[in-house]
Amino acid sequence: GDGFYLRGDVGIAKMNMSSNFGSDLNSDNGTGILLGFGYSWPVSEQSRFMLGMRFSNNDIEGEKVSSTSIVIGGLW
Repeated sequence: GDGFYLRGDVGIAKMNMSSNFGSDLNSDNGTGILLGFGYSWPVSEQSRFMLGMRFSNNDIEGEKVSSTSIVIGGLW
């Protein structure tokens, strides 16, 4: 549809880090939660342009990692 939307996700989180100066790091699995909201505009009958904001919070190997993102996307 079009208009305002809310989203929520809960699941398994994993952190992978790459470096040009050493070896890559891969974490064990942890937990993650993502909450978001936004607005979608119809572009055609079956596609949408979307603008939103997402907040994520992850607990991986006892470390808490949080982020906030502004997201531009499409749905078709």
